[in-house]
Amino acid sequence: MAIEPQDRRAWAAMIFSTGVAEIFGALRGSARLHWTQANAQHEAECWISEMRAGPLRWQTIDDQIAIGRCDSHVVVVRSILLPCGDPPA
Repeated sequence: MAIEPQDRRAWAAMIFSTGVAEIFGALRGSARLHWTQANAQHEAECWISEMRAGPLRWQTIDDQIAIGRCDSHVVVVRSILLPCGDPPA
């Protein structure tokens, strides 16, 4: 079954600190979109490993969002539909 162009989905990961009131927004985010949720989750797991923050416990919210938690951080992996049509010139 072919994926319709309007249904092309890409994935991004963002990491947030928990329990630090002075930090607003993501500490780190995907610089490039991923074609699969698994690849975006892997990127986030590499960040957590580099930070020595412990393993992530993943929870799938729906087919568009997954949340990874460890003691000090939360990771959001979400999908977004790519634009319809060809890119502008």
